[in-house]
Amino acid sequence: MLIRRLPCLESRLALGWGLLWWFGTWAREIDRFAPHPERLALLLALAAASSVAAYHAGRRLHWVELTRVYLGLLACMLAGAAWSFAEFHSHPSVHGGVFAWPLAFASHYWLLRRDEDGPLARLHDWLHIGLLLLLIGLCSWEAAWWTGHWVRGSGVWSLVVLGAVPALFMSALCRGWNANVWPLRGRLRQSRRRVRRRLRESDRQDMGRPP
Repeated sequence: MLIRRLPCLESRLALGWGLLWWFGTWAREIDRFAPHPERLALLLALAAASSVAAYHAGRRLHWVELTRVYLGLLACMLAGAAWSFAEFHSHPSVHGGVFAWPLAFASHYWLLRRDEDGPLARLHDWLHIGLLLLLIGLCSWEAAWWTGHWVRGSGVWSLVVLGAVPALFMSALCRGWNANVWPLRGRLRQSRRRVRRRLRESDRQDMGRPP
């Protein structure tokens, strides 16, 4: 049994070492040569571009583990948002974020679309939820900052925007829930599959019970 698992273990160890070398090297170069305010945007762009490249390389090399590198992109984005909030006390689009954040979101959604029927598609619901919450948080943060910047006062309007933006997102999501567009179409289809599977399992259990 151990001998059968050895090639898989070697593949994962090689992948782990390669990822540590790749991201560690680039992070070191960014830390040495990039101005401090732009480092976050460069690291986000690095994570997004590396995830796309790893997926393509994994498909061409038939290396399944390499195609799954993008599953860690959301964690990098969450860490980047926390870093931006703690370090700059400003808004997400500052210091190159206006380019880095759209690139990260576009890359992640594109990869989720490409791998929609993959073996780990069951995790995509959680990734979609995480991405949506992060997107709502960043948009609310950005809108509240600009509102406070334009409307000088006690900051009440910034608080209003912090509540209004998530409400608009939820309203749009509820209105378009049955729309035949991705990713809502994929989520609805998967939900129907799960319901049908549970119904079949329930029917089997009922048939196995004595009358």
